[in-house]
Amino acid sequence: MTTQAAVDPRALPRVQHYSEAQQLTIGAAIELFAEHGVMGTSFSMIAEAVGVTKAAIYHQFRTKDAIVLAVAEVGLSPLEDALAEAEAQPTPQAQRELLLERVIDLAVSRRRWVNAL
Repeated sequence: MTTQAAVDPRALPRVQHYSEAQQLTIGAAIELFAEHGVMGTSFSMIAEAVGVTKAAIYHQFRTKDAIVLAVAEVGLSPLEDALAEAEAQPTPQAQRELLLERVIDLAVSRRRWVNAL
């Protein structure tokens, strides 16, 4: 039984150094981590969700730790823009408010990601 990943990789924030195949793997891993936790997710589960062999996943990421780091990097990359916007605010209070607003918006819009991260 093949399970398709619920995260559309085109909806993921683009982190330039990840290939399309890696983006598919990251998208599947996000969903699986959210559902089963990192420890409860295996390379085999990720491969099944992507629809490829386990060897194909190992070709993209040599370890599960590498997948976890990629998931975190992609999931948190929108905060880089939020930080830049906050730093442009005129006062420290305005900076904190804008950054907090962006973090909350991200957490609400990506509840499953927050669970996975």
